[in-house]
Amino acid sequence: MTGQKTPEIPSKPRILVVEDDYLISIELQSVLEDMGCVVIGPVPTVAEAVVVSRTVAIDAAIVDLILRGEASYPVALSLAAHHVPFGFATGAAFEMDEVWRSHHHITKPYMPDDVRLLLMLLLPAGQFDCSEQASSGT
Repeated sequence: MTGQKTPEIPSKPRILVVEDDYLISIELQSVLEDMGCVVIGPVPTVAEAVVVSRTVAIDAAIVDLILRGEASYPVALSLAAHHVPFGFATGAAFEMDEVWRSHHHITKPYMPDDVRLLLMLLLPAGQFDCSEQASSGT
């Protein structure tokens, strides 16, 4: 079959979950998997998340603003330096440093549709097609 190109099957988006609350991370992992994503993590600390952001192939990240009492801005800077789109998840957006306030974020408690919208903003259209994803009410 010379000259014919096999169509590429789009890979599932690989989403880094940076979250220190076990229950929230498990719920987010479930929501992302239901949406057809591959979850990397959850990663509970700033130090671990910086390492993962530098060493693991990821398409996007959802980053809790505060991890074990430490602001996650070093994670955000590492992701940005590696051109990985990300959004914050926070219970208090007003506590974000001013430089990050206009960055994509979802407010806790969030719903699956909030996560879906965030992914639509972060990922290229061909990589995350929300029309094919089932909406769940978790």
